[in-house]
Order: sequence, then C-alpha cells, then structure tokens
Amino acid sequence: MLSQKDLTSQEVLLKRTENLNELTKEPTHLSPLEQANAKKLAKLQSEQLQSEQDF
Repeated sequence: MLSQKDLTSQEVLLKRTENLNELTKEPTHLSPLEQANAKKLAKLQSEQLQSEQDF
C-alpha cells in the first residue's frame, strides 16, 4: 500500500517527466554521439522510473 507521501513523490516524478518531455520537443541540433547518449540516458531514466513504480 502506498502512503500519501509515496503518492506525492510519484506525482512529482510524473510532473517532472512531463516537463522534461515538453522541453525535449524543442528541436535541437545534436551530434550523432550526443543523440546516442541522450537516447541511452532517456532509456535508463525510464527504466529507473519503471522499477521505482514496480517497487
């Protein structure tokens, strides 16, 4: 069972993720290496978020 504090932190994480998604819609000109690193980072962050939600 999640406590109110857990729910609040989940909401904060969700808002942050939504805000990041809004920011990343801006067109950016990254090198292929930067693009690959950004994809890796996004994948790791989504996996971490998913594992926290599963926990």
